[in-house]
Amino acid sequence: VVIAAIIGGVWYWRFSEQRRESHQLHQDALTACTEAVDQNSTAQKALAKALADAKSAQSITADQVADGATIDTLKKAIAAVKNVEAVECKTSASTSDLKEYAKTATSQTKTAKKNATAITAAAKAVTDSKIAEAQTLLDNSLYAVDDNSTRVTLESDIANANTVLSQQGTDVKAMQDAVNTLTASMDAVNTSMANYSAAVEAQQEAARQKALNDYYARLRQQQLLQQQQQQQKQPDDEGTGDPAAGQGTKPEDEPKP
Repeated sequence: VVIAAIIGGVWYWRFSEQRRESHQLHQDALTACTEAVDQNSTAQKALAKALADAKSAQSITADQVADGATIDTLKKAIAAVKNVEAVECKTSASTSDLKEYAKTATSQTKTAKKNATAITAAAKAVTDSKIAEAQTLLDNSLYAVDDNSTRVTLESDIANANTVLSQQGTDVKAMQDAVNTLTASMDAVNTSMANYSAAVEAQQEAARQKALNDYYARLRQQQLLQQQQQQQKQPDDEGTGDPAAGQGTKPEDEPKP
């Protein structure tokens, strides 16, 4: 009986210890799974924000930036984002399942962060390229606009965009706002340049037309002067009887015998 009691006690102790260890492992797996899911949720929200903020950038075309390849890169970064299956850590799940859930959530977190980083970098490249294009426009529009205030605004917007781009941790929305502002100010400068070109062309056309009218006026005056000179010479020519000068004088009647 004593031996049986000892054996039973040892078995019960070992069984209780195993249950305690199993319960602890389950709790640890549940905690790890919950933390992984929380981290994944944060990463997915950050990715969703980056996607939403970068949506307006998709309307930018390659001819609106200095380097059109930056637009393709941004589109590829956005296209790389795929829908993920939600992971849920239930207390009723087994320890092995909880570990798998935690592994899946961790993998999703890693992918979400990678995609968000790629989108942010691509948006930054687009912004930088947009700034370069805006600077080129600013330089080329010198003395070529009918409203110089548009260039002043563009110069200010370029400086603001450079400030946004230089800040650490700049989010996609801030950069896209800077790009949108640059686009508007660039459109204003382009319109001002078009108006200036139209005005210059109109002035040139007016000058050309005036020169043409002056030419024809001088030509007409020369023609009138020549006609007057010819009319002044005509009576003398008629009196000479010279056939080369026109009509000669009528011969007088011969005297009768």
